[in-house]
Amino acid sequence: MTLESYTEYHNNGKSTGSRKSRKSFDILRFCDCGRHGGLHGIAPGCPGMADELLQFIPGDSPGTIRSAYDPDFVPEKPDAQGHVRLIPIPDNEIASPWPVVSTAELFSEFEQETADRPSVLKDLKSLQKPFLAAFPSVPSTWPPIRDWLNTTFPGKGGRTRRNRYDTLRRVLNYGVRPLHLLPHSPLEDSPRPRSQSRSANPLSLEILSRLHDCAMESPLKDQAIWLCRFALGWRPVECVRLTLGDVRRAAASEDGYITREQKHRRGKESQSLSPIIPEVLDVLTQLAGSMANLADEAPIFYGTRGRHQGKPLSDQGVRGVVRKLFGEAGVRQEVPDAIPYDLRDSFAAHVGRAVRAGGGRVGEARDVARRLLGHGDGGDVLSRYYDDDERHLELLEYNPLRLLKAGRGQVEKEGVLVEIEGLEPSASALRTPRSPN
Repeated sequence: MTLESYTEYHNNGKSTGSRKSRKSFDILRFCDCGRHGGLHGIAPGCPGMADELLQFIPGDSPGTIRSAYDPDFVPEKPDAQGHVRLIPIPDNEIASPWPVVSTAELFSEFEQETADRPSVLKDLKSLQKPFLAAFPSVPSTWPPIRDWLNTTFPGKGGRTRRNRYDTLRRVLNYGVRPLHLLPHSPLEDSPRPRSQSRSANPLSLEILSRLHDCAMESPLKDQAIWLCRFALGWRPVECVRLTLGDVRRAAASEDGYITREQKHRRGKESQSLSPIIPEVLDVLTQLAGSMANLADEAPIFYGTRGRHQGKPLSDQGVRGVVRKLFGEAGVRQEVPDAIPYDLRDSFAAHVGRAVRAGGGRVGEARDVARRLLGHGDGGDVLSRYYDDDERHLELLEYNPLRLLKAGRGQVEKEGVLVEIEGLEPSASALRTPRSPN
């Protein structure tokens, strides 16, 4: 095979689009060194056999050379002296063409696979619509996806952007294996978006007192949400998962606990036994009484306005109730960056301060707050065994709602707890600086 025919065979004007195994074959090479009276087939002893650019090895046929050929390289055209060398093929010429995969099809397959994992499905739904609108087919590279994430989820904190990236990564990896729709994930080796940590921002008892007054003048649903968020420290998702059956059983048992569905761990549902105080249970029982015609499995919180009327309340609906109370109480006039999650921070902070005021150490205050918030530490047996469980007594004793009603407050100053004549100082005096979010 001549050099020209070999080049035409390998390239054929363009790349074949796939990598081939390493080969070796003979190429006819002519030499005019004069050793054989003019132009002749190259042979051992000819100058070309020791060429600096390409070491020639005699082939099996007379006048040929053996070329060990790597499929990632193609020969360059010979120069004026007849020298030839191998040059790399660009990656975009040897890579397999990117398949056209419908994004809707991929999301549908992943949705069926995770049908028994509600929290994963929830994250998928929040990602699916905007991603499908931007990418009808799966993109082949990371940069367009990165730009889309930054544009669609531009929050300064970056937590939502990071969560959507994690969900998308799982979907695309599922398309690689087990579906084998994609040769690799476009997010392969891409950096995970960063999120800024947010410091705790507990509100002062003065602000909480105004919020409580506004809440207790609101409809029964808003009262119940306020008490679950502030007096129990529940997350929004834990409020919306509360069912009528949970409340009815707690009211019947009167043991200071309520069985409910907490935050999902690793996408799986889990029931937990949580302490509850009578003030909160009474309001929840009144709200459940107004829905006596609904089954135990029905959620207790429903929307009451607009297109959400009559539909189960979402996480954002719970946050919306708190934001409305913030506006009525003028919270953001004193704390411009206050957000609904600050109620959970406030619960933890004031429980800890109440423990310290009662003579408890910092470690004890942290442990009580951790357990009342429902956080585990790996060695916490309360999630499985309830013997010697005194959280219902701790909630009664250290609850910030009781502290608020008693009209007293204490604050730590230079490591010493001191009385401050009723309520704590303004929020700005107690807040920890944090990045805006």
